[in-house]
Amino acid sequence: MEPFCSKRCFVTGAASDIGRATALKLAAQGTELYLTDRNAEGPETTFADASALAATVVGHRALDISDNAQVLGYALRFPGTADSIEFWANFPTLQNVEEDSTLGFGYPA
Repeated sequence: MEPFCSKRCFVTGAASDIGRATALKLAAQGTELYLTDRNAEGPETTFADASALAATVVGHRALDISDNAQVLGYALRFPGTADSIEFWANFPTLQNVEEDSTLGFGYPA
């Protein structure tokens, strides 16, 4: 049995790169998914690809996770689910980062 089979996962940054790859890997393992991304088309595309893997995608929506009202609005679409999300896969996109920035961690952006 796959380790994430029948688990519930909220995936941010699901439109591209590691967020999308993680969502599709979880989909292939039978994880119940809730997908978000800032990119309006991204969650729709990942939803279609995850569904093709016979995954259960409960919800998919473009939203900005730094906007509490958007996150709350999305969560309210699934009453009783917030307490049962078993893990989060958070892959936010860095935007407007200058080339010489260290992001405050001493590592180049």
